[in-house]
Amino acid sequence: MAGGPGSRTLLTTFSPGPTCSQVPGHQGPDAAGPSSQVDGAGAGAGAAAGLLAGAGAGMALAALLGLRLWWLREPLADTGHPRHLAQHGLRHGAASFKKYHVDHHRYLGGDGLDVDVPTRLEGWLFCTPARKLLWLVLQPLFYSLRPLCVNPKALTRMEVFNALVQLAADATIFALWGLKPMVYLLASTLLGLGLHPISGHFVAEHYMFVKGYETYSYYGPLNWITFNVGYHMEHHDFPSIPGCNLPLVRKIAPEYYDHLPQHHSWVKVLWDFVFEDSLGPYARVKRVCKLAGDGL
Repeated sequence: MAGGPGSRTLLTTFSPGPTCSQVPGHQGPDAAGPSSQVDGAGAGAGAAAGLLAGAGAGMALAALLGLRLWWLREPLADTGHPRHLAQHGLRHGAASFKKYHVDHHRYLGGDGLDVDVPTRLEGWLFCTPARKLLWLVLQPLFYSLRPLCVNPKALTRMEVFNALVQLAADATIFALWGLKPMVYLLASTLLGLGLHPISGHFVAEHYMFVKGYETYSYYGPLNWITFNVGYHMEHHDFPSIPGCNLPLVRKIAPEYYDHLPQHHSWVKVLWDFVFEDSLGPYARVKRVCKLAGDGL
């Protein structure tokens, strides 16, 4: 499937065989979860069109659901991202994050299941260097809205409670100090999780920089302040192992990791993503999977 006008980036459709876990350079059975079978063509573009068409309503709904809004938890752009990564580790067993992130591990690249994969509309629209740069800036927005459009799930009582607490705190801040703190908190979120050197890990983890490989690790010094999120191949192989112990996985079994393609700079990842024609939102492995309970 070709990209938008003037783009040579591609949406990679990969057919690995009987299970979604059998991918070159991909994780082993510990991460696979229930078996999932490749089965036919990709989904339509209806959900993708809704991503931007309903952006205003989606942002309001995202605020009510409390899915991915970091206004209260990201007071500083330079410390907000590590804090978000700490929450990533803690929330592997938490309500709102878990119900989407488990699907990311079980059905990596699964069409309509893995909300980490950009929609077709994103791939078609953000196809030039300037547009891809804008896409990086708006990453927090897309991460917030994409789950609501691609794979909406039932609201839980804990999420309602979480949203009420956030809205009450926002209202208190606004009542006491006015609009400026709210603008500051929103801006810090966009800066800390958008076009920021550490945000390179969002692109580095699963975009196909090397054909045939969809998951990559980074072993550089930024792991010291990001809870070893760069050890991403190891994380997908053993998602229950805390970040502090992921370097031990590589140390114990280097023969499984050292020969695989890896990143050496998240800044270079962002640079290449913007300026390389072969990279963009389309540069992802995408497959159609059946859930384990669908009669396999």
